[in-house]
Amino acid sequence: MNDTRSRIRYFFSRLSHYAGYVWPLKHWLFVAFLTGIVAAAAGGLGIPLMIYKIFPAVFEPASMPAPIYNFLAARIAPENLNAVVLFTACIAMPIVFVVRGLAM
Repeated sequence: MNDTRSRIRYFFSRLSHYAGYVWPLKHWLFVAFLTGIVAAAAGGLGIPLMIYKIFPAVFEPASMPAPIYNFLAARIAPENLNAVVLFTACIAMPIVFVVRGLAM
């Protein structure tokens, strides 16, 4: 336990020399961390979510989850349902890529 604490103290003592340089730019550092989190979420969540949930709903409408189908069927005419699902999928892809690109 003491060995771990001494290593942590040593690590932070070496970083403390740079605090004077980083402190005036703390807002930009926060923005950098925030955009990194957004990029990770868009890349790690957005694209796999599209592959596993949106693509099957577009290419195989029978595999659409029942709650989503019921939600859409209550608001959209049944003859337009496939077109709305396709339009939503086509809009979701560029949005995910734009968010990911802006965050990087």
